[in-house]
Amino acid sequence: MKKLYFKITTLCILSISLSACSNKQTPTTHQEPVQTVQQENKESEQVTNTLDNKVVSTLMGDVELPSNIERITVLMPHLNEDLYMLGIYPTASVCEGTTYPDLGFIENGSPHEIINLGWQSSSDNLNLESISDSNPDIIFASGSMVDSFDILSQIAPTIIIDYTKNEDGTRNWRPKFLEVANIFDMEQEALEMISEFDKQAEFAADEIADAIGDSDAMVLRVTAKDLRYYTAQGMQTLYTDLGVTEPYMIPSPDAMFEAIAAEQLLDINPDYLFVIAQDESEYQLLTDTPIWSHLDCVQNDQVMVVDFQRWFMGFGLVSSKQIIEDCKNLFIVQ
Repeated sequence: MKKLYFKITTLCILSISLSACSNKQTPTTHQEPVQTVQQENKESEQVTNTLDNKVVSTLMGDVELPSNIERITVLMPHLNEDLYMLGIYPTASVCEGTTYPDLGFIENGSPHEIINLGWQSSSDNLNLESISDSNPDIIFASGSMVDSFDILSQIAPTIIIDYTKNEDGTRNWRPKFLEVANIFDMEQEALEMISEFDKQAEFAADEIADAIGDSDAMVLRVTAKDLRYYTAQGMQTLYTDLGVTEPYMIPSPDAMFEAIAAEQLLDINPDYLFVIAQDESEYQLLTDTPIWSHLDCVQNDQVMVVDFQRWFMGFGLVSSKQIIEDCKNLFIVQ
């Protein structure tokens, strides 16, 4: 019987003290400020970001920030990873997907209740009323919302952050993290976190190389409609940071999220397989296919069903750490 590896990494949440601040519309109404995590094992202290008329350069040009950022509205869920690593929690955020109505780990770790804005993924489905009602001092939006930049900016200063790609076309979360950190004058802290992650990734890459050599691994997303595979373009942590080999027979190595017929898996026949499925029923759609039992990775018990929210929805330091741990568990701990 195929062994499934479900690993849920418990995120360490640092305790953060809150200081009450006056609401910008009604002085007698109190609200909770943005929090900044101090170094591990040090006592938390009350912190409010006070940026004096700071102007930041963004995708849409220079944006002037308010002198006191207390309320943050996030319209791109994976940006919460960046805020979380900086010890900052939004006032309001979109959820993690149409079938994931919650806010994910950021909600569990927040010292205050976060307003759930539902699923808003582009200019086509923005709910401007709910965004305005969240009373933001600053809005973080994705590249798919460029057409709504002007109207969002009428609500609050808006920062559009898009995916950054390396020269080889792979998506890179590091520039995004640094851009967010710079807004809160925490770029040095972010650089240190990135440096520490890169060291961990390099060490893990050596361990994995010793364990599996030049064996390849495939990442497959399963839905009720189709199967889709990842290449290095969209799975940087696995293929670039850890240096794991992509299957030789991948149809389009330069593609990012292409559909594939189940029968093609036999031609690819990966040594290891990571399966991204939202639930057991989606995974069963794959295991019920006639080709499933004929795959080498299945016969050798080298398949892992991974955390959907971190592998599919995530894009940042939190998710990258999770992916490294999952890879070590599949490649090394057996």
